[in-house]
Amino acid sequence: MDKIIKIINVSIGRYWFYFFLIVAIVIKFSLFFYIVTVIPVAVIDPDSPVYFQGADSIRAFLLHPQYGLTHNSQACPGYPLILAFFMYGLGFSVLQVVFIQILLNFLTAFVVARIARSINPDWAAISALIVLLDVPLTAYSQLIMTESVFILVLSVFILCFHRYLAIPSYRRLIFAALMLVLCVYIRPIVCYLSWVVAAFIIYFRCAGHWRKNMAHACVLILIFYGLCFPWQYRNFKRYGDARMSSIAEHTFKLHSFFKDSEEKKAWVAPKAPDYLYYPFAFSRNVVELLTTPGNTKPCRSAWWMNFSRVLGYLVIVFWLPGFLMGLTWGQRELRYSFLIWIFLYFLFATIGAVGWTVTSRYRIAMLPSIAVIATAGWFKIRTLLMRAYEFQKNPDH
Repeated sequence: MDKIIKIINVSIGRYWFYFFLIVAIVIKFSLFFYIVTVIPVAVIDPDSPVYFQGADSIRAFLLHPQYGLTHNSQACPGYPLILAFFMYGLGFSVLQVVFIQILLNFLTAFVVARIARSINPDWAAISALIVLLDVPLTAYSQLIMTESVFILVLSVFILCFHRYLAIPSYRRLIFAALMLVLCVYIRPIVCYLSWVVAAFIIYFRCAGHWRKNMAHACVLILIFYGLCFPWQYRNFKRYGDARMSSIAEHTFKLHSFFKDSEEKKAWVAPKAPDYLYYPFAFSRNVVELLTTPGNTKPCRSAWWMNFSRVLGYLVIVFWLPGFLMGLTWGQRELRYSFLIWIFLYFLFATIGAVGWTVTSRYRIAMLPSIAVIATAGWFKIRTLLMRAYEFQKNPDH
């Protein structure tokens, strides 16, 4: 028991933090150096051409606005706009854009640390390390994909909403709503998150009186959909589809939870009743989503793939027990509860949309919540072990 207590006390020291920070830096930039020197084309994902096309259309619109914005309806315009700014505005190459995305990982870790610090200052360091050592985030930051930008903006939204929860005011609520709008302009998966946030405000009475809660919730909804309306109207006029992105319909038709589950039931459990089969299918998808380690498959290196898979499992083995313990935390801290709501939203939205095809990529949106909740859980485990240790030393007390 003495050795366990010593390990626990050392694990939150600053020297270990600097050690793992250096490890994260070495891994991210070593992988980037390998891609640059060996296989630069690895930064191009099958979905990347959609974003390049969007960036080209934005550039063409700025040069010749009389022809209108010919941006496709698949990708939201946020990430293509960022690509256009760096590639055509600043003259960056694709690899330089990827380098910027890697740097954004560290900024995301800093924001997540601030989120954790707003609840408990002791949670900041470990929360940041979980973000930095996450293999899916590391891998997808090396690609021309939305993940690195989206997770940063989402983390900023959570931090802004935490500040609103600390001191409810219209100014802080409006700023949080604007961050949420930026999120949906990058990835459409958050198109219904505003309703969840509004329900959170009302359910937990964040603003005090019920009338004020209703007013704050309505303001959030109006700002969110009011600023989404221009892009939705543009899509409707040009493509006849009023949604932020048409990719949702494509995904639901191919991979929605109930569609995939119905197809797989014939060979997984053909005789099982629906009330047993669908909970099993949902549980299976949850386990797959939370325990898939991720890898660096796009770089086409067996060494990097094996290394990243081992690292991914090690990171999951670390945060998963703490995360499960953190979900059982009985405290009534609004900022902590909000992280759980955010996690549940992305959990149900992801499984509902992609069903049995869930991969580690879809866990990235949950990373801020996972990092803070897992850290809280490990501190709870630490407290329980310390109490057990003290009881062993002084059983009479």
